[in-house]
Amino acid sequence: AFVACPPCYYSNIRAVYTNGLHLATSGDHGMSDTITHELVERARVPLGWEVQNAQEAKPVLNLSARDPGTLSLADGYNENMDSATSIDKISAEPEEINERADNESWVDGSIWQETEECLVAMGIISNNNATGARLTSEKVLAAAPQLLRLPSPQIFEAASFLLSYQNSTALVEMDPSLLLYCADDLQYGLEEYLPNMMFMGNETLAAQMIRTQLALAPSMAVQLVRMGVAGGLEERQVSRALGNAASASGKAVEGVVGDMGRSYREWKRIKGGKGTLG
Repeated sequence: AFVACPPCYYSNIRAVYTNGLHLATSGDHGMSDTITHELVERARVPLGWEVQNAQEAKPVLNLSARDPGTLSLADGYNENMDSATSIDKISAEPEEINERADNESWVDGSIWQETEECLVAMGIISNNNATGARLTSEKVLAAAPQLLRLPSPQIFEAASFLLSYQNSTALVEMDPSLLLYCADDLQYGLEEYLPNMMFMGNETLAAQMIRTQLALAPSMAVQLVRMGVAGGLEERQVSRALGNAASASGKAVEGVVGDMGRSYREWKRIKGGKGTLG
């Protein structure tokens, strides 16, 4: 099974493989030639799982609110937010604005340069054809522009899993956008969801089918992989939503029971412990 690498491992492999490498962003192929305004605009478009994570991070209704006329929001509510406010346009203090500006530091290509170094080192992106890889930086970014801004260690983990899953770069070469998923989502989709849905829980059989399709009908293999990853993402999202709902419901019940207990004790205090006919 795939095991996520610690950050130090990512740093070490960068140092080893990039020593002496001639990057695609150097020489006559400058960063400005690769990263165009159009590419930056495409990179800004949020990915599906990013949108879902942002929605899940929003405050939920607090069902245990004491005021029966009010449904309060859970901890973390931003008073400057209203229902018409988008995720990235909330009223912010100056330091928050600066933080958002810092988050776009990737437009200079610095994050992509780190990511590119690792992908070259792993044989996914060609380095002047020295590694034998068939993908170029331009092709990868055209298929997955968000690689410009996603953290390099995250991409490294995703690439490591995809390479270990089929022991080749074939999947990434067929669909570089697979690198945009988190490694644990790729792993769950391909090693849990897909085998359970189509191969009676047989993980080995699922991997063999994808390997066979890569040789006979590569586009079918990619469809199978995408179906597994997308299905796994949805399954985990539903599971988290149900867990959150159960937690909110449980807290509401606890609140109601607590209120009933306090009301009963208050009634007994007023009555002096006497029965209703006393």
